[in-house]
Amino acid sequence: MPRLPVVGLLSAFPLLAQVAAELRGRVLDPSGASVPSALVRLRCDGRNEATTTTDAEGRFRLPAIYGRPCRVDVEHEHFQPVSVPAEPGSAPVRIALRLAPVRQQMTVSGEPEQLSVNPEANRDRIAFNPELLDGLPSLDRDPLNLAARYLDPALGAAALVVDGMETNRVAVTRSAVQEVRINRNPYSAEFGNPGRGRIEFITRQGAARLHGTAAFVFRDHRLNARNAFASERPPEQRRIFEGHLTGPLPLGARTTFLLSAERSEQDEWATVFARTPQGLVNLQTPQPERETELSLTLRKDLTSGGALLLRYDLDRETALAGAGGFDLPETAYRDQEREHGLRLSWRALAGPAALHELHLRWESEKVARNSLHTGVPRLVVLDAFTAGSAQQDYTLRRQRIELSQAYAAAAGRHSIRAGLQFPEFARWAVADLRMHDGVFRFSSLADFLEGRPFSFSRRQGDGRARFWKTVVAGFVQDDVRLQNNLSLAIGLRWEGHSHPRRYKNLAPRLAAAWSPHPQLLLRAGSGLYYSRLPAGAVQDSLLLDGRRLREILILDPSFPHAAGSPLALPPNQVRLQERLRLPRLLHYSTGIELELKPKTALTLHYSGIRGSGLLRSRDLNAPLPPWYLRPDPSAAVIQQIEGSAALTAHAVEVGLRGELARWFTGALIYELGRAENDTDGPESFPADSHDLSGEWGPASFDRRHRFRAYGRFRAGRWFALGAIVEAASGQPYTLTTGRDDNRDGRALDRPAGASRNGLRGPGAFNLDLRWSRAFPFRSPDGSGEPPAVELAVDAFNVLNRVNPTRLIGNQSSPFFGRPVAAEAPRRLQVSLELKF
Repeated sequence: MPRLPVVGLLSAFPLLAQVAAELRGRVLDPSGASVPSALVRLRCDGRNEATTTTDAEGRFRLPAIYGRPCRVDVEHEHFQPVSVPAEPGSAPVRIALRLAPVRQQMTVSGEPEQLSVNPEANRDRIAFNPELLDGLPSLDRDPLNLAARYLDPALGAAALVVDGMETNRVAVTRSAVQEVRINRNPYSAEFGNPGRGRIEFITRQGAARLHGTAAFVFRDHRLNARNAFASERPPEQRRIFEGHLTGPLPLGARTTFLLSAERSEQDEWATVFARTPQGLVNLQTPQPERETELSLTLRKDLTSGGALLLRYDLDRETALAGAGGFDLPETAYRDQEREHGLRLSWRALAGPAALHELHLRWESEKVARNSLHTGVPRLVVLDAFTAGSAQQDYTLRRQRIELSQAYAAAAGRHSIRAGLQFPEFARWAVADLRMHDGVFRFSSLADFLEGRPFSFSRRQGDGRARFWKTVVAGFVQDDVRLQNNLSLAIGLRWEGHSHPRRYKNLAPRLAAAWSPHPQLLLRAGSGLYYSRLPAGAVQDSLLLDGRRLREILILDPSFPHAAGSPLALPPNQVRLQERLRLPRLLHYSTGIELELKPKTALTLHYSGIRGSGLLRSRDLNAPLPPWYLRPDPSAAVIQQIEGSAALTAHAVEVGLRGELARWFTGALIYELGRAENDTDGPESFPADSHDLSGEWGPASFDRRHRFRAYGRFRAGRWFALGAIVEAASGQPYTLTTGRDDNRDGRALDRPAGASRNGLRGPGAFNLDLRWSRAFPFRSPDGSGEPPAVELAVDAFNVLNRVNPTRLIGNQSSPFFGRPVAAEAPRRLQVSLELKF
C-alpha cells in the first residue's frame, strides 16, 4: 500500500483568515424541505440584536457580531424552537427543526456541531452540503459520481433517494441539487437499503427572489496526460453548459418556479489495446456523446405550512459506444435514450405535531441500440481481441410509476413515522435481437489461426417480450427518547415483489444510541435487507424458454461456417429457480463517537454483513466426467438463476471528521476490511456447475485497506481549495486456463488447486484537487447577495499515477499476468460560473 503523505499535504497550504460580513443560514423541516416564514433572532449577551424571517427557500441573513457570545433563535408555530451558536465567518448554518413536542434539535453545517443520540445524527455519515459540492473536485460537476465513491460495494446495487422518494435517477441537473447524503440514519425502516448503500439527494426549491446560475465546464486533451495504454493523446474534448433560474411566479403569494437545464457534448475516444494475428493493436476510436437535460419545478407554499410541488424533467442522450480494450472499432454500436418524467409532491402539517407527505412520479423511457455492422458474426478470442459486429441490437420501452406516502407524528418521547411505497410499478416491452448473427469463441490466438473455435452460439426468433415488474413496501418506525442521553429506534419493513413472487418479506430494524458523557456516544444497530431481482434476469427467463427465442450452442464447430442445422439442435434455456427467494443481507454495526472539540469528532465503527440466498447461475445439464457428455442429450444448457450463494464481510473504520483545523473542514477515513463470497452476480457461472467448493474466496470488490480523505481549505476571499485523496490495496482476480476442457461452452476452467479470485492486483492511489476564486460584483440595490463570477480549475489524478483496472489471469492470453487497462491519467477541467 502506498504511503499517504496526508500530514504533509495538509500542512502545505497557507493559513489565511476568512472574512465575513454577515451571518447566513437556512431552516429546514424534518424531511429536509425549506421552512418559509420562520422567525429568526440574533441574540448576543441575552439581548436581541437583529430579527428577520426566512424566505420561501428557508434562507435568512443577519449582521455579523464579532467578539461577543451570540446565538441564533428560530421559531415557527408548527415546530419546536431551536437555538444554535452564532459563529461569524463560518459556513452558512443549516438548522433542521423537529416537530413539536419532540425535544430534539440538530444543527448541520457540513457535520453536526455536537454529538446527539438522534438516529439521524450519526457522525460516520457523509454529507456534501452546498459548500462541499461547490468546493470539492468533481468530474463534469456530477454529484452522483462524487457520492458513489463512498458507497460500500458489499451491499450490492445502491438505492437512490431524491427528496425523500426512492427512484432510479436524480432527474434534475447539477444546479438544482442542494445537498447529497450517504449513511444517514443507516437502519431506518423507511428505506430498502442500509445507509452505506444509499445516496440521498435534496434538491433546491423555488426562491421568493429572482436568482440563478450559469456555468460552463470545459476539458481538452491538450490539458491532459496520455493514458498509460494509449499510443498518443486523442483529440478529446468535453463541453458542458449548465445552469438554473428560480424566482416567484405571478400566480398568487408563495408560488415559485425553478428551471434548470444542461447540455453536455463529449468528444471522447476509447483506447483499443489488443493483440491480433498481425500484432499489437494500440489505437484510439471515437466515442462521441451528446446529452440534454431539462427540469422545471413549480412550487406552491400553502398557508397551513405545507407545500405542493410539480416537476417535469426530460433527458435525451445519443452516444457511440462498445469499442475499446480488446474490442476493435468495428464492434461499436449506437445508443439512443430518451426519458420523460413527471413528479407531484404534497406535504401538509396535520396539526402541531404531525406531518403528511405524498410523492408520485411517472416516467417513460425508450432505449434503442443498433450495431454499426450487421450480417457479420462476432469473433471473440479470449483476452486477446474481439472483431466482427457488436450484435447489440436491442429496443426497450418502459413505463414506470413510483409512489411514496408517509405520515410522521410526535407524542411525548416518541417520534413515529409510517408509510406505504411503490418503489417500482413498471411495464417493460423489449425487442432483443442480440446474437442473431452468431458468436465464434476461441481460446487463444493459435486456435484462431488454425480456425479452431471451441464454441459457436446464435439466437433465432423475434425476441419480443412484455412483462410487469412490481415492488411494494410498507414501514413503521418509532424513535424513542428513553432518556436525554439514550434513544432507541425500532422499525419494521415489509416488502412484496412480483419477481420472484414473494409477498411475505419482513425486515426488522433496531438501533440504539447512548451518551454516557457529553463528549462520548456509543451506537449499535442491526437490520435485515432484501435485494431485488434484476430486470435482465426476468427478461432472459421469459425469452430464452426454448420456444420464443431459440439460443443454440455448438461445440467445436467448423469455421467460418458452423456445422449442423440450428433448428435441429436443442436450444439453451434460462430458468428462475423454483420457489426462488429474494437475496437477504443482515447488516450490523457498533461504534464509538468521541467529540474532540466543537465541530470535530473521532469515530470508530465496526460493521459486518452476512448475505444469504445471493444470486448466481448454474448449468443444470452440465456435462459429467469422464466423457463430459450432458446428462440429458435432448437438452442443451439449462441455465438456472438460483439463490445459493453467500457473502460475509467485516470492516473496522476509523474516522476524523469536521473542522480538523481552523483552515480545513472535511474527513480522514481509514478502513480495514475483508469480504468473501462465491458469486459475482446472477449472470456469473462457477467453473464447474457440479462442484461449487472452489468458488468461495475473496469478493471481486474486496480491498483489505482503504484510505479516503476529502475536505476544503479556507483561504479567505482570495481563493478556495478542495481535495480528495484515495488509496487502496489491490483487488483480486482469477487464474484460468482459458480453455473449455469440461465442454460446458464456457472457458472458465481453472488449473488444479486454483480457486476463484486467488490472485491479487496492485494497489491504487489518487489525488484530486480543485482551486476556485470568486469575483463578486457590487449589489445593484445594495442588499442581498451580490452577483459573482467564479473561476475554478479541477485536477484529477494530479500525480498522474498509473492505477491498473484489469489484470489478465487467463493462461492462454498473450497478456497473461499483465494489466491491460488503467484509470484515467491526469486531467484538467476548467469551469466558469456566474451566480446572480
